[in-house]
Amino acid sequence: MIRTVTLNTGFDEVYAVSDIKPGGVANILEYHSEPSGKGINCAKVLRRLGQDVRAYGLIGHEDRDLFLRSLSVDGIEATLTTVNAPTRRNLTLFSNGACSPAAHFRASGFPRSALQPIQGLAFQLEKECEPNDIISLHGSIPDGCPTDVWSLFVAVAERKKARVALDVYGLPLRLLVENGHVCLCKPNDEEIESLPGVDGSSSDTCTRQALSYMSAHGVQISAVTRGEQGVWFVRSGRLFCSSVKAGEAKVLVGAGDACMAGMLAAMNEGNQDSTEVVALGTAAAAAHVEGSSVKKYRARVETLLKSILTSELGPVG
Repeated sequence: MIRTVTLNTGFDEVYAVSDIKPGGVANILEYHSEPSGKGINCAKVLRRLGQDVRAYGLIGHEDRDLFLRSLSVDGIEATLTTVNAPTRRNLTLFSNGACSPAAHFRASGFPRSALQPIQGLAFQLEKECEPNDIISLHGSIPDGCPTDVWSLFVAVAERKKARVALDVYGLPLRLLVENGHVCLCKPNDEEIESLPGVDGSSSDTCTRQALSYMSAHGVQISAVTRGEQGVWFVRSGRLFCSSVKAGEAKVLVGAGDACMAGMLAAMNEGNQDSTEVVALGTAAAAAHVEGSSVKKYRARVETLLKSILTSELGPVG
């Protein structure tokens, strides 16, 4: 089973508007609210891919029941620990008139007082985790919490003989990579800036440095998502790029979460080949960007997989 962990969950308040013009007036065409957070978004895609997944996270005390009901609509089971603080509300805008991708605005996460609930969440995870499960850590940590707070969940994985995957950023990313025992790590080309030695003058150089650093610390599958430039990854000491020609971009928010879901799905099915793992992640991200519906998503991913282009870019370092 895949178990995603999100410490800063939230609700995305999603509005489709007729136009976005500073100082102007437009109409609201559609609105809905949905549970969010990087690990929550990833779990949704994993379900669409037919994977056995359970989402773990913190939630504001008053929002727990609503959050669980909303997740159940997507067929997601969850273990939530409550925090005596409001759950954040993020804002996502779609401009209908321009057919533009979403603009996303993130609110502040939970406060430092979430530390004790985090310990409780790790305890719950340990009770439910099984050997060889994948514990996937996602997103930011609550404001003011120790930067090594994710180590609670890594310790659970070590005791339960589970695997650890990372989609985090900032100093926690560096600490977790250096800790070792990571089966998969997928930052984007902005999130790699926290890794030592990532100081190149070009984005290509920074990506190479980040991948070299992750590989040197034993990350089994090291990858960096680079938007339209595809997913760069390491295989046998060589650098590769996985890409696919997708249709019109409709939804950019959450593409990285979809990519992570595809890679986790491949690993959960027993695939250890980095080329094939990253290929499924690339296809999953492309299907998300195209705005594929829930019912057609899996079929679209399978179609895109047939068109994946893998290019060798030379040595990592």
